[in-house]
Amino acid sequence: MALPRSPAAALPGPQWAEQDSWSYHDLDQAPLSAECRDELETLRAEAGGGRPPGGWPAGWPAPPLVVRESLFLCLFRAALARGDLRYGRFVWQDLDSELGVHYQESRAALLNGIVLIGLRTFCDQVSGGEAAQVELVVPMAVGTPDEPAGLVVAAETTARGPELLVDVWGETAVAACWQALIAVCRYVASLAGEDRHCRPLVPGGVHAADGFLTVVPQAMHAVDRQGPR
Repeated sequence: MALPRSPAAALPGPQWAEQDSWSYHDLDQAPLSAECRDELETLRAEAGGGRPPGGWPAGWPAPPLVVRESLFLCLFRAALARGDLRYGRFVWQDLDSELGVHYQESRAALLNGIVLIGLRTFCDQVSGGEAAQVELVVPMAVGTPDEPAGLVVAAETTARGPELLVDVWGETAVAACWQALIAVCRYVASLAGEDRHCRPLVPGGVHAADGFLTVVPQAMHAVDRQGPR
């Protein structure tokens, strides 16, 4: 079976044709494991406990939602795969270069102020022509419980890994991991409900501690609902 060519518009390198049709809402349909599904339902129940009648007022923050590392990894893998977990891996293409991504084998660690991603890839460029699995490491800095930083997510320019691989795919790996993290944050924030204009809450802040990611949902401000003019 041929591996799918993964969508990636707006990422350096490969172009992903399906990007425009994908939304973080698709994570609702992702075939998560039973354990992750149970954790997600528990989180959804916690999020629904404090919703005000009629929705959240403009700019109003909802109670923070705490995501355990195991659930974060499930959601992150699903976001990386754009909600489609049927194959377990996909292939990035850029002209005549290709890189396979084992997203179901990728790892994540939540540390104090750091979201650390180990992106499992396979190629034949770093092992004498034989296909080999290589891990690209993407650290992303967020706030901490003691020093929150809103929705600021800082990352290095390229992933860490073998120089030959990083030269071609380092920026793409960082961009893909950053987009997947934001998608997870948006999805978790949407669990907290809607504002008074029936729009899902958005992440107003995110911070990490050892083993946990905390997302602070917030209703859109009036100026955000207006959009660009």
